[in-house]
Amino acid sequence: MHLGAAIVAVAPFSVIFGALFLIDEKKTTVNAQGIRETLNGLTATFKRRELLVVAVFIFLYYFSPGMSTPLYFHMTDDLQFSQAYIGILGSIASAGWVAGALLYRRFFGHMSLRNLLNLSIALGIVTAASFFLLGVKFRLR
Repeated sequence: MHLGAAIVAVAPFSVIFGALFLIDEKKTTVNAQGIRETLNGLTATFKRRELLVVAVFIFLYYFSPGMSTPLYFHMTDDLQFSQAYIGILGSIASAGWVAGALLYRRFFGHMSLRNLLNLSIALGIVTAASFFLLGVKFRLR
């Protein structure tokens, strides 16, 4: 256990060492005005209505206690999926998330926030229903 912890600790210490000794950087004084402008910009960004609406929507959309655990036990006990296959399914889902993020601007960049939320809710309903249909399909065999 100690050896594993030591191996994992090598990466952060390597980054610290590299940042301190391997990167040449011109030393400058702290610009208080620049820091103040950055903080004001961040404050304005976090006060934007659009960001707050999206953050609340994502929180509520993914706040589904109990969906992942029953699905996991259903896949292992009833469907007899192996741990490796469940991992592959998780990787495929993650690849879908990345592809969706990359294709967002091309296909949905022109849509209003309201239409995006409606589309997201509709697609969420379809995907949640597909989990229930998965159980029905395998019970018919």
